[in-house]
Amino acid sequence: IINREEVNISFVDVGTKVTLESESGEKISYEILGQWDVDIAKNRISYHSPLGKVFLDKKIGDKVVLEISGRKKEWKIVSIELADFE
Repeated sequence: IINREEVNISFVDVGTKVTLESESGEKISYEILGQWDVDIAKNRISYHSPLGKVFLDKKIGDKVVLEISGRKKEWKIVSIELADFE
């Protein structure tokens, strides 16, 4: 169980929502949660997943390369906030 009051949003960790922006200005957000909270339709991913592991410990301004729909694209982390979980 994730305690909202203990989530540190100075870096990507379990319980955070990370927003990324591509060079073209496209934005996408993911919530990093536990494996039982996964909901692909809501972009809720597990910190154990390959994608979740890419984000862990990253900070605002860091860049990541993601492969989405078979294409690799570089994204910049533009915000980290508390995930919308109960």
